[in-house]
Amino acid sequence: MVPAAWPFRPENFLRYDESPDTLFYDQPRFVTHIDDKAIAALTKFYGEVFPASGGQATAVLDICSSWVSHYPPGYTAGRVAGLGMNEAELARNPQLTEFSVKDLNVDGKLPYADNSFDVITNCVSVDYLNKPLEAMFGGRSDPMYVVYASKAA
Repeated sequence: MVPAAWPFRPENFLRYDESPDTLFYDQPRFVTHIDDKAIAALTKFYGEVFPASGGQATAVLDICSSWVSHYPPGYTAGRVAGLGMNEAELARNPQLTEFSVKDLNVDGKLPYADNSFDVITNCVSVDYLNKPLEAMFGGRSDPMYVVYASKAA
């Protein structure tokens, strides 16, 4: 749920390292960023809230995608798009039917027509966006599930 007034200022999203993200994401990293229990819980959640698998009219978008989307095993839809920073990682994601490489911190506008997805996900990556409101909503009317997981130390 988006608050009535955005509670953050641009300086809240300044990073310790403001170098281009493309430098970091130049090399593929085939790792998971959450532990197995978190992956299982997230996959179960997606299975409970996603439209039924196999729907050819269903369109899903994974923002900040990688080589794994944590969608339920065997989940299919007419369109499963991934938007991420590393082409090799995206190409290895077996659940995607298409992908785009884009740095949302340079241009937060999603490269898709408004209202073209039934579900949009962002798993453990919203904290990497320097303009998360623009990237996630930006005047769009698509539904969205924003998922963030953090492991306490």
